[in-house]
Amino acid sequence: MENCETIRLEFYTESHSAHFEVPENFNTHTDVFRKMAQFIGDDHHFVKNLPDTHLTTLEKLEILCKVAREHIFEQSEYEEDYKEVKVFSKNEKVTFGEASFNTTLYDEIRFFSNQFFKVRNGLKYGLLDSNSQEILPLEQDDIFKISKNYICCRREGLSYIYTLEGVEVMGNLDGVTETTCGPLEPGPDYFWVKKEGKWGLIDQHLNFIIPCRLDYDTCNLVSNFGSNFYVKVEKDGKAGMINGLLNIDIIPLDEDIEDIMYVRGQKYLITKKGDLPDFSLHILEAHKIEKQIRDQN
Repeated sequence: MENCETIRLEFYTESHSAHFEVPENFNTHTDVFRKMAQFIGDDHHFVKNLPDTHLTTLEKLEILCKVAREHIFEQSEYEEDYKEVKVFSKNEKVTFGEASFNTTLYDEIRFFSNQFFKVRNGLKYGLLDSNSQEILPLEQDDIFKISKNYICCRREGLSYIYTLEGVEVMGNLDGVTETTCGPLEPGPDYFWVKKEGKWGLIDQHLNFIIPCRLDYDTCNLVSNFGSNFYVKVEKDGKAGMINGLLNIDIIPLDEDIEDIMYVRGQKYLITKKGDLPDFSLHILEAHKIEKQIRDQN
């Protein structure tokens, strides 16, 4: 075709490498780049509400960029200032620095983050900083990082949250899990905590969004719009959805529900057990159901 300018991005993988070929005209200042952007925007506008559309090209590209930025953030943790740490072995044990009569020996030393090391003796774990100073004593059943500023550990069946300095800020929890709001929402900024058998939601600063009042086996944040924190809940093999802040049932617990996923706007996809992946089925508009429930009350 004459006078036809194209942009062709090509990505392919081989056994031990990946290649991404980008043409020279893939430049924000070119006319074809702007036309492509406008076309993607028009396509999104016209097809986003079609019943057989799960994700538009624009939304797929947004997810691609989000995953790429998450990867950059994860890699940035390894780009901080490094400090050389030497680990020595002695009699099938390992230690920091050369072993002496008063050196603590461990069964295992693992890299935890740039500044911390997870150590193990037997079935118990501890946490040391890069100067081999103790942050958490060797009494934990497990230790894992839940955010950039907080560490969680399991001990005698309960969970505890600590600062990076080893100060306990929340304890005697039945469990701690992170949650996300779907592919287009920002990273894991919320955490579920379980206390006395009930789940609550906290933000990255450990402020409670939803108090520990949700009596379910599991809770997962599907989406949040202002005061509408929609939560997929499961109990006794059944699944449903609630407005967590208002404590309103949006979808009653149902043993036939397989999953509930956010689509766009305030629309949700409900998949039933045994269904084929037909995204035109079971589309729910949560805000309309919520309005009906409020009107009834």
